Amino acid sequence: MLSLGTFFKRHVVIALLAATAFTAGGCGDDEPETIPVVIVTVSGESNLLVGETTTVSALASPADATDQTVTWSSSNPAVATVDNAGVVKGISAGAVAITAKANDGSGVTGAHGITVSDAPIAVSGISITGPDTIQTS
Repeated sequence: MLSLGTFFKRHVVIALLAATAFTAGGCGDDEPETIPVVIVTVSGESNLLVGETTTVSALASPADATDQTVTWSSSNPAVATVDNAGVVKGISAGAVAITAKANDGSGVTGAHGITVSDAPIAVSGISITGPDTIQTS
């Protein structure tokens, strides 16, 4: 049977060996290198009508960046909104910047400008009333 002193000595030695292995790189060095995003390029349509939608896309570079996901935002949600999939909806006429920010903590952003226009009014017919002659000057 182990005495209490021998028990503690053995466990202290085991703990010290484990701590030494960890600080010497024996544990924890298996983590892959984190590669940050250095540029985000946003592309898509530049013109949109009120009430319509379009999808913009983001390309985070380099291609081997650890986290290539982005968070979308609109510079003016009263003109156009954007969801987490990059779907932009025209709300009212105006200009807006749609921004993609890298989620890797690098703070890198990319933006794309979109002009939202009022939808044209469809003309269903024209009628002219008045004299049958047209005068030109």
